[in-house]
Amino acid sequence: MVCSLLYTFFYARGQLIAWLFGAIASILFLILVARKGLIAEIATHGFYLLSAIYGYLAQSGRGISFGWTILQPLQLKLPQHLFWIAATAFLGMALGFALSKNPRSKMPYFDAQTTVFSILATVLMVRFDPTNWIYWIVIDTASAILYSRRKLLLSALLYGVYTAMAIYGLWTSHEL
Repeated sequence: MVCSLLYTFFYARGQLIAWLFGAIASILFLILVARKGLIAEIATHGFYLLSAIYGYLAQSGRGISFGWTILQPLQLKLPQHLFWIAATAFLGMALGFALSKNPRSKMPYFDAQTTVFSILATVLMVRFDPTNWIYWIVIDTASAILYSRRKLLLSALLYGVYTAMAIYGLWTSHEL
């Protein structure tokens, strides 16, 4: 929890060390959700780990390129957001259906939606799109509910704090 909070705190301040704490938190959460049968969340935290590495490389200037400028902020327009929300919700339903076939999967549709939307929000975050905070407010609230229902009360509390931090990040964002 401490690493996760430090990651969000330092990210909101634009400090490079955020990515180190993000990577550590991702590894620890990956282990936790694997033990609790939240299969889609395993993928989420694996993606967070890769995103922390990418974010560090992008912000430090050591970057890698995928055909676009690595530090160029991305700012989607409303029609683009609507497209990505619809596409992500569809992917979440498809993933939820696939997960529902696995008897170890708990709350597969809820788990899948938080997973796919977290991936979308992370892409916006590592591309420095300030609207990522809006996505995180919704995702963190939903994740707090998911973790609470799985009796992971400290994780639910953490995501409640994340929700508050995302509201703060949105409030302080000068880009919106």
